[in-house]
Amino acid sequence: MNRKEALKIFATIGISAFIPFGFSSFFKENKTKYIVGFGGVGANLLSENIDVLKGETIVVNNTLYDNTSLFIETPNYRQELSMQDFASKITLPKQLKKLFLDKNNFVLIAGLGGATGTHLLYKSAKFLKEKNKDFTIICSLPFTFEGKRRNVFARNIFKDLQEIQKPKLIELDNIYLQKGDMTIVKAFKIVDKQILSLVG
Repeated sequence: MNRKEALKIFATIGISAFIPFGFSSFFKENKTKYIVGFGGVGANLLSENIDVLKGETIVVNNTLYDNTSLFIETPNYRQELSMQDFASKITLPKQLKKLFLDKNNFVLIAGLGGATGTHLLYKSAKFLKEKNKDFTIICSLPFTFEGKRRNVFARNIFKDLQEIQKPKLIELDNIYLQKGDMTIVKAFKIVDKQILSLVG
């Protein structure tokens, strides 16, 4: 077979015929997107939009959400603990670490400011960075009226996240500035749409 004949066969049957079966399944596996929602914001978003999300959905929270591919429970440490003590208690569940080690393509979602979701998002991003995994961070900053402590905490974590990877950010205050007066429910519906557009 000369070069011209080989090229003709290649053009007719396509490149897939030259890829061993094992490799084709490997490529498919590595293209799968694992969308991980942390805390209340991430859990609600994934649970309510699982039908439109293109990927495997994983909720990591201390409250069960049935409408997801995988639920990973975290302990509830919200007793009389300081924020620093709370952070030291939060560790990545073994099941989540295994997923991070076994797979490669992740989208991490959380609303910054809440203790559980914020700490888990940061620790997950740091872990994935150390393991040289492909991942995207999508997060939101809280409304001003949610309080100074929550906002300062969220912005401090956001700065820490920027040292790992530049997150895709949604500032909730901008929703009101752009859309005018509205209910909280409507505002969060808009936030959900914006996050979904960033997930792709």
